[in-house]
Amino acid sequence: MKVLVTGAHGFIGKRLVRTLLEANHELVATRSTADTETPADWAEEVRVVSLELCSAESVRKAVAVEPDAIIHLGAMSYSREANKDPGLAWNVNAAGTARLLAAVKDLREEKGADPLVIVASSAEVYGQGDGRPRAESETPRPLNVYGATKLGSEIAAAQARDEWQLRVIVARPFPATGPGYQANRILNKWIYDLSAGQETVEGDPAVVRDFMDVRDVAGGYLALLTQGHPGETYNLAAGRAVTFGELFRMLAAKLGKDARLVPSTSPRRDARHLVADASKIRRHTGWHATIALEKTISDLIDAQAH
Repeated sequence: MKVLVTGAHGFIGKRLVRTLLEANHELVATRSTADTETPADWAEEVRVVSLELCSAESVRKAVAVEPDAIIHLGAMSYSREANKDPGLAWNVNAAGTARLLAAVKDLREEKGADPLVIVASSAEVYGQGDGRPRAESETPRPLNVYGATKLGSEIAAAQARDEWQLRVIVARPFPATGPGYQANRILNKWIYDLSAGQETVEGDPAVVRDFMDVRDVAGGYLALLTQGHPGETYNLAAGRAVTFGELFRMLAAKLGKDARLVPSTSPRRDARHLVADASKIRRHTGWHATIALEKTISDLIDAQAH
């Protein structure tokens, strides 16, 4: 099928495009003015179109390629960026999703197309919990601007589903890492600090997350594309709890370094415990994460070294 991927130049998007190509789908990838280069291995296989989510006209032109499906990853993706400019974060993440879905409605009315739309939300919509795995049926209570704007994108998806009867799936991905991981993210920073010989590194050892390999994340989106149920919301996660302390010890051991992880003095703007109940996506699609965390960490270290 012809699949339009927004946010295709991001960390998840690049891996997803490669996964979809390997599954013999036809790919159209969007590019914004913030994207500096197109991966070389896309040159002959991927059509690239412009997309600015704050422009309704740009969104309409991108959707005019008449895809069979859209995987909407395009967003302001980092909490720090969203906190710096909340208005822009709402415009890109929530209103941008609304513009995309409105363009799909118009495409259906004009051309008769009815693409499946997978909207990438975030585990950050859940907010603080009681330490149990988070299920899709929970009431979201985001703690930060980024999570709130992603919940806004979910509301736009629900409105498009209920009022316009669009075929929409919402994915709530939990944290991803692996080769290609952006240099400003926490695991890369730890690798850099450890490699530099620092004896203390900033991070709260007690924070719990559900990290997953980027290659598994891409496989999860492929499973939702082919077997997900329109109208449903899915956690996209390994369902595997790991503390920052455990992750740090893995990194330090593989790098042969002796250092301590010490909590930051800055207040946290996200949940201390964020782990998924990943049973729904497995039940509906058969997909589950398969890459061991130890392999992900090893590949991340190798990628950063080169």
